[in-house]
Amino acid sequence: MPSKNSVIPFEIWLSGIYIIVGLTWIFTSDNFLQLFISKSVYELSIFQTLKGTLFVFVTGGAFWLVLRNKRIELEQINETLRLVNEKLKNDIAERERTEKELEAISQQIEQRVAEGREEERQHLARELHDAVTQTLFSASIMAASLVVIYNKKPEQVPDGLLKLQQLTRGAIADMRMLLLELRPKAIEQTNLPQLLKQLCDSYVGRHGIMPELTMDERIILPVAVRHAFYRIAQEALNNIAKHAKATKIHIVLEKNQSTVMLKIHDNGIGFDVNRMPSGTHFGLKIMQERAQDLKAVFHLKSHPAQGTSVYVAWDII
Repeated sequence: MPSKNSVIPFEIWLSGIYIIVGLTWIFTSDNFLQLFISKSVYELSIFQTLKGTLFVFVTGGAFWLVLRNKRIELEQINETLRLVNEKLKNDIAERERTEKELEAISQQIEQRVAEGREEERQHLARELHDAVTQTLFSASIMAASLVVIYNKKPEQVPDGLLKLQQLTRGAIADMRMLLLELRPKAIEQTNLPQLLKQLCDSYVGRHGIMPELTMDERIILPVAVRHAFYRIAQEALNNIAKHAKATKIHIVLEKNQSTVMLKIHDNGIGFDVNRMPSGTHFGLKIMQERAQDLKAVFHLKSHPAQGTSVYVAWDII
């Protein structure tokens, strides 16, 4: 395919055609015409006029034909450019419409996410408020009963005091959690190990089981990751309390090279992951969505009578 620089300009080859036709007419017309007409006729001035007129018509016709073809070519190019320009305008208009629609959808999603988070926060706050009220009520009843037990069966008082301590410790943890829920920025400002400790203290106060917590307190995470890990652990503990009937819970927060892993395991009744019991779908979906928002790996492992394990892995890089 010839390069752009090798294309001969239109005016040059048009001029060349004219020169070639003119020279051909000058050098060949006389000899060619003398073969068919007499010399006396050829020398007539009117014949020379006719010959010149014929030359003008021939060259004019040739120029007209060339210019016509060039005009058609230019019209085709112009029509192509017009169609391309119209297509570009339509594409730009469509892109602008799409951008506006995406912006509107994005705003709606952000608004719904914010509303969902606010609703979730208020729901958790109500649950914590109810839990604190119930725990304090239980503690007050137990404190009153210890007075009676001390007079009749003093040997049972130490166990009762231990239970009372557990209740008050849980109530304090619930109060702290409630304050965090009522002030969302406080969650963002608290490190993840401290949040996990408060979750465990709150759990033992309400359910009498102290989750075993193993973690590297040197792990520093971005706010979004820290918040998501905290919510996933919170939801996992809620599911354990409602469904697992567990007696042991182990929470692990560790870092392996560039990956931070959160593991939550219980020794409860477990279940078939392909046939999840009613009521667990929503909590599991929440945990999965939080992990997906971080582009983290979420994995659930469970078998009947073998407990349940939740794994969340987030790549730092």
